[in-house]
Amino acid sequence: MLTYCEEKFAKSLFRQDDYQKELNEKIEAMRTVSKRFADFAQLCSYQEIAKTRLDFQEHQRISQNAYNSLVRMLDKSQVDSNSQYQDIKGMGSRVVNSVEATEQVAKMLLSRWMHLEEGFSRFTQRESVLSVRASRG
Repeated sequence: MLTYCEEKFAKSLFRQDDYQKELNEKIEAMRTVSKRFADFAQLCSYQEIAKTRLDFQEHQRISQNAYNSLVRMLDKSQVDSNSQYQDIKGMGSRVVNSVEATEQVAKMLLSRWMHLEEGFSRFTQRESVLSVRASRG
C-alpha cells in the first residue's frame, strides 16, 4: 500500500509540476501580450501627442492668419475713413465757399433789383410829371 501511495504521490507531484509549468507558460504568455499591449498603447499615445501638436500648430497658423487679416481690414478701414474724412472736409469747404458765393450773388442781384426799382420809380415819376405837364399844356 505504501507503494501505491507513493506512486499516487509521485504522480500528483508530476501533475503539480506539469500544472506549474503550464501555469508559468500562461503567465509568461500573458506578460508577453501585456508588454505588447503596453508598447502599442505607448505608440498610440505618441501618435496622439504628435497629432495634437500638429493640430495645435495648424490652429496657431489659422489664428495668426485670421489676426493678420483682421489687422489688414482695420488698417484699410482706417485709411478709407481718413480718406472719406478728407473728402467730407473738402466738400464742407466747397459748400461754405458755395454758400458765400451764393450770398454774394444774392447781394449783387438785390443791389441790381434795387437799382432797377429806383430807375423804374424815377421813370414812373417822370411819366407822371410829363403827363401832368401834357395835361396842363
